[in-house]
Amino acid sequence: MTSERGLTVAEHEARPLVLDSWAVLAHFQGDSAGAPVADLISRALRHGQPAAISVVSVGEVWHAVASAASVAEADDALTEMRRWGMEFVDVDWLLTRAAIGFRLKADLSFADAYAAALAFRRQASLLTGAPVFKPLEDEIKIAWLV
Repeated sequence: MTSERGLTVAEHEARPLVLDSWAVLAHFQGDSAGAPVADLISRALRHGQPAAISVVSVGEVWHAVASAASVAEADDALTEMRRWGMEFVDVDWLLTRAAIGFRLKADLSFADAYAAALAFRRQASLLTGAPVFKPLEDEIKIAWLV
C-alpha cells in the first residue's frame, strides 16, 4: 500500500506509528481506506513498536461513534482499540505547545494538531487519509490511507 509521497508497509514497520482519528474512524465506519488499519497496528506491535494515539484523538473517535451510534458502541470502540494494542498518550504542556505550532502552520483541528505533534515527537509515521496534513509532509512522515 503506497500513495504519492506515502510509505510502504515495510517502511511502516521500520518506524513507530501514530494514528489520527480519521484513520480509526475510517476503520470503524467500514470505509475501504480504513480496511488495513487494524492490520498495520498489529504489524507495528509485532515489531515492538506499538501504535499510539493522543487522548485528544481518542476523544474525537469516542464522540463521533457516540453521536452516530451510541455511548455503548463508543465504549466498545475504545475497548477494541486497546485490544489492538494501541497506546493512548496523555497530553502535557510540551505536546500541547508542539500541537499549537502545527496548528499555526496548517488549518488543523486541535485533535489533528495533537496527532501531528505526537508523530513529530516520536519520529513516527502518521497514519491518516485527511488532506489537512498535506502542508506538513516536509516536517512529519505521513502514511496515507487511500
